[in-house]
Amino acid sequence: MPTRALESRPLDGPVEASAPRSKRDAVDHGAQELRNIRVQERRTSLRLESPMWDALEEVCLREGVGMDRLISCIRATSEGNLASAVRTFLVTYYRAAATEQGHKAAGHGLFRDC
Repeated sequence: MPTRALESRPLDGPVEASAPRSKRDAVDHGAQELRNIRVQERRTSLRLESPMWDALEEVCLREGVGMDRLISCIRATSEGNLASAVRTFLVTYYRAAATEQGHKAAGHGLFRDC
């Protein structure tokens, strides 16, 4: 059975499953991508799965904050492995928004500096 990707949609729109629309959507989502970033003014690299990078970009757009700043805040409020901290942040962020009142209760769109 082929893997189905989430259809591209507005950030506050309904989620619908569909067949992959592009070659990038059809890639193995378990494959990791290494990117260079700045965390707390230090240059480093971070390896995450493509859907995690996509989710980070969505959060940055919604919150009006740069990727380096967001990841620096995640690092400042966590210990241990940075990739795990980023994944945990993303799950927490999206779970908070998974209800009707989620965005209002979670304060999304009102990014608070750490």
